[in-house]
Formats: sequence, C-alpha cells, structure tokens
Amino acid sequence: LELCLDMIGSELEELQSKLPESNEDTQEASSEAIAVRAIGSLSAPEVRRLLWDMLEKFSLIEHEGRTLVETNERKDQTILGLQNEIEHLHTTIETLSADVVENRERMSLAVQDQASQIDKLKRNIESLEKQLSNKETLLSEERKSHKESQALFKQLQREHKQEVEAVVEKEAYEQQQQQHPLDALPDDFVQLEDICSILGVPISYR
Repeated sequence: LELCLDMIGSELEELQSKLPESNEDTQEASSEAIAVRAIGSLSAPEVRRLLWDMLEKFSLIEHEGRTLVETNERKDQTILGLQNEIEHLHTTIETLSADVVENRERMSLAVQDQASQIDKLKRNIESLEKQLSNKETLLSEERKSHKESQALFKQLQREHKQEVEAVVEKEAYEQQQQQHPLDALPDDFVQLEDICSILGVPISYR
C-alpha cells in the first residue's frame, strides 16, 4: 500500500508539473501532497484501519444512497399514484359536474312540462266548469219547461174532463130534448140555447 501510495503521489506530481499552474490547482495539489505524505508516514495497521474506516463510510454512504434512491422511487411511485388518483378524481368531478348539469336541465324541462300540464289541467277544469254551468242552466230550463208542461198537461186534463162532461151533459140534454122537444120550452130559452150553440159555450156553463 505504501508503494502504491508513493507511486500515486509521484504520478500526481508529474501530472501537476504538466498542468498549468493556478492558485486553486496549487492549493489542491498541496493538500493532496500533504495527504499523501500523511498517509505515507502511517504504519500498515494504521493504514488498514484508515482504509477500513473509509470502506465502512463508503459502504454506509452507498447504502444510504441506495436507500435514498429506493425511497425516492417509492415516493415517485406514490406521487405517480396520487397523480393518477387526482386525474381520476378530476375525471370523476367532470363527469359528476356534467351529470349535475344534465340533471338540472332535465329537472328544468320536467318543471316546465309539469307547469304546462298544470296549465292544461286548469284550462280543462275551466272548460268543464263552463260546460257544467251550461248544463245546469239547461237542466234548470228543462225543469222549468217540465213544470210548465206538467201545468199545461194538467190544464189540458181539466179541459178534456170538462169537454167530456160537456159531451155527457149534451148527450143527456139531447136525450131530454128528444123526450121533451124544444117547442114546449119558452122562446127566450130557445134563443139563448141557439146563441150558446153558435158561440160554442160548453153545456156545463149553459
């Protein structure tokens, strides 16, 4: 190891001599030379312990790096999943919003349809009420006409009865006249009978 470190130190010095000098390069070269001299002055157990510590630190750093990479990958996957869920939620929200708008339009149309149906029913009710009122008027007139018809019918019955009675009385009178001729009656009575016959006065009134 000491030989390798010496060879590396010599190679670094050669490279440093070939490269253009600068303050930063000079500082880095001096720090590297100091480090090489410091390592070169160490014994083999110390160098082994130093290398072991360095390997342990490097392995720890590598393990932490891989752990960070895996953690970042899991986080990336989680973020990707969340992004997919967010996109799905956005899609769902858009779908629900469209459904809400469609349902509102349907409800508006349904309300308008119901309003038109209600107006139509109101018009039908008004028409039926008018028809009912007209029918009630006609029924009242029919009842009035029926009453008048009944009164007229009763009057006609009475007149018919009177005419029948007059016919019966006339027949009885004629039979009486056949039995007792008018020549035997006074002249005034005969003249009155002729006048009543000409005027059409019923026998009952005579």
